[in-house]
Amino acid sequence: MSVKSIMYLLAKPLLRTGAAGPAPLDIRKLSSILIIRPEKLGDLLVSLPLCEALKRANPDLKLYLLASSRGLEAVQGDPRFEQIFLYRKQAISDFRTARAIRRLKVDFVIDLVCDDSVTSLFLTQYCARGRACAGMGKNQFRKHYDFNFPYRTDNDAHVIDNTLKILGAFGIDSRTADPYVPLHIGAEATRKATEWLTRSVPHKSGALRIGINQSAGSPNRIWPDAKTKELISRIKSRHDESQIILIYVARDRQRAEALALDFDSGVCTVPLGLNLEEVSAIISRLDALVSPDTSLIHIARSFHVPVVGLYSRFMDNYRLWRPYGQSEGAVVSSSDVDICDIPFDQVFDTLQRLLNAEKEVAR
Repeated sequence: MSVKSIMYLLAKPLLRTGAAGPAPLDIRKLSSILIIRPEKLGDLLVSLPLCEALKRANPDLKLYLLASSRGLEAVQGDPRFEQIFLYRKQAISDFRTARAIRRLKVDFVIDLVCDDSVTSLFLTQYCARGRACAGMGKNQFRKHYDFNFPYRTDNDAHVIDNTLKILGAFGIDSRTADPYVPLHIGAEATRKATEWLTRSVPHKSGALRIGINQSAGSPNRIWPDAKTKELISRIKSRHDESQIILIYVARDRQRAEALALDFDSGVCTVPLGLNLEEVSAIISRLDALVSPDTSLIHIARSFHVPVVGLYSRFMDNYRLWRPYGQSEGAVVSSSDVDICDIPFDQVFDTLQRLLNAEKEVAR
């Protein structure tokens, strides 16, 4: 038995039991909600439509967020949040943070950690003691939540749609919410992106700006550079005026620059040192994006940019995290471990179909 399981058993008599079959709450009567999402960047990005829907239902609502350091960059300066707290996985520091949140006396808690997490359960109970709460994907701990919504509703349900089901706790039909909600991009980031694109990637009439992301959160999500080179060559041969923008994190800078040097023109890397907000401002101006990383996939789709996403086959997770709102766009490896075996021509063919579909819509 794990340490956390033992902690749960010891604390169980002190934990609040949720109401049985509670009626939906009137969100207009709530003044504040705490959202617990101390996970990866992508997890926070897919939660933004829910946050936006809550604010639209009650513009005066104060939203407080508990996020991880990995997700913090996506919401810094976001006016939707009254205050953002950082979860560090450091007991003393996190206890102080939880105590500071508790002093706010929020009206309701939404635990978006989508499993039976002892940590998120304790945070939910301590940060707003005695308050009603909603969770997602809770099984063993279901009884401690007033509302609980399934994480996987069926094989075709997207993680954004599943997250929006939380609105049912307030009697709001999740289908009325806008699922395309980007992270906040300020005027300065927009200015930087516009200036760089105008100077370095001039948009010729009829030419395409296509982004290719070379980075991912784990090494097994990196697509081989040789295949990226073949993909670029195929794109350039089909769309000779196209501009390819290579996107990367700092550790992959040399890989991106080396790849760009393999082409005489029409291929460039984003400037070094951009933050997520500034990269997102560039992504919002693309005609399409190819990415093995789900965070940038969600960012692009929030701006309705067509996306080709590269996924491993593991647990069919690509069904949950596929490019939102596209009938296709998920290219899946035959491996549960990595994406190395995905052929470049399959990626190109998928990209071409998406571009053709966009052209038809524009007519």
